[in-house]
Amino acid sequence: MKKVVLTMLLLSSLMVRAQTVPSLKNQELIALAKAKSMTDAKSKTYNPTAGFKLFMEQAEQGNAYAMNAVALLYSTGNGTSVNDAEAIKWFEKAATNGYTKAWYNLGMIYKDGAGTPQDFAKAYHYFKSGADLKSIACTYAIGYLHYKGFGCTQNYEEAVKYFRLSASKGSLGSMYMLGLCHRNGYGIEINTDSARYWLTRAADKGYPQAITELTAAKPENFEPQANKTISKKAKEVQSINKDELPKAYQKVKAQKPGKDIAGEYSGYLIRYDWSGQNVISKTKLTVKLELNDALLSGQWEEENGSAVPLNAVLTDSALVFNISVISRLDHYHATIGRDLEFKDAKLQLVKVKDSVYLAGNLQLYATKYREPEKPMYISLVRKEAKKPAKKASLNQEEKLSINDVKEEKLTEFAAYPNPFNDSFTVSFNLTEQANVTATLTDMNGRQVHQQQWKQLNAGQQKQTITVSLKPGTYVLTLANGKEVKSLILIKQ
Repeated sequence: MKKVVLTMLLLSSLMVRAQTVPSLKNQELIALAKAKSMTDAKSKTYNPTAGFKLFMEQAEQGNAYAMNAVALLYSTGNGTSVNDAEAIKWFEKAATNGYTKAWYNLGMIYKDGAGTPQDFAKAYHYFKSGADLKSIACTYAIGYLHYKGFGCTQNYEEAVKYFRLSASKGSLGSMYMLGLCHRNGYGIEINTDSARYWLTRAADKGYPQAITELTAAKPENFEPQANKTISKKAKEVQSINKDELPKAYQKVKAQKPGKDIAGEYSGYLIRYDWSGQNVISKTKLTVKLELNDALLSGQWEEENGSAVPLNAVLTDSALVFNISVISRLDHYHATIGRDLEFKDAKLQLVKVKDSVYLAGNLQLYATKYREPEKPMYISLVRKEAKKPAKKASLNQEEKLSINDVKEEKLTEFAAYPNPFNDSFTVSFNLTEQANVTATLTDMNGRQVHQQQWKQLNAGQQKQTITVSLKPGTYVLTLANGKEVKSLILIKQ
């Protein structure tokens, strides 16, 4: 949480200094001014330890402004040791005691995951609490979360409502976002005059993003499906339609492709706006994949020159990447690329004659902004070399038919809690008596723990695994002879 204060100061789009210090007695005012001077590194009276102590005295006497100050000092380690839990506690006290800006500070902590796990739903809750108390910064923040769909349902029209409210109170960020909505038709009719009005108001006050947008020849949504984009729930598909490039974003139900996923593919990466209703870019893509057990490696290369080596784990529910980062230009970052981390992909693989189709959803994460990237869809095809047909003998045909209908012995595989601390429970079902081996590996494929259960009876099984591990992402594999299942576990 050391960067919380800096983050709060730098994100001017979320900062509106409308909060005033509550009415105080002269003695309290003098004490607070003294404490503030002592915690200011540029002050001649700089003494952060004494300043922290003085702020704490006022906070314990019920002063909400001092409570917020104590929280900020705990978050940065200024005058005391860094203590994330204490910082959150004092922010909450300040907020509930009437210091509205503390709601914004709490929201930013959970939005960015600063010293605590990132939680957009909690961020939304805290921003909404501040917005209900007329906080301009929190009102903008609620609009921002609705615009992108973080911690709430993505809804452009709802976002516009909050942007209008906070823009009328002087929020430069909201003026900029209103300009974008008018220019792209996001939740409101496309209106270039209104777009220029709001962008110019923000630009005249020095808002850099507004200045950049005014110089852009085209908006992000340069080929809108309609004059007004209405947010809708993404369509969910059970099976892909070969190499179709959907005009609107759709969620694909993942299917484990197994060893057939290896090979060299070509196709497209489709990026949509936040609602998923408009295609904002279509990029040619080449992907090379190699599979070794459950570990996948390869190369991702886009037509614009962006390329990155891939390392991932193939699970039953998704392809989970291990620290693969690509730098990419887009409408809002036309000269300096953003670093985007590959998170996971939910894919389906379909064979049709001499071709193999691979399609589904890709999730990237903007590391600088600590946010998920826009919805994406990949559609790839791998050409298969034709092989001469071989006539199988009667015995071969019988053997194939037997294998084709073999029933799984290991089913209903799950693990909880996830994330876990020091132990977790593995739940699975056996259709007959069997030996089962559980193996934990890190994202580099190194084994960190293994446990075997012998002669387990048929039926539902629950086994607890206790293990000492560093926080991070791990792969849990359950094996019963040749039958192997895997899933991702997060160690807190």
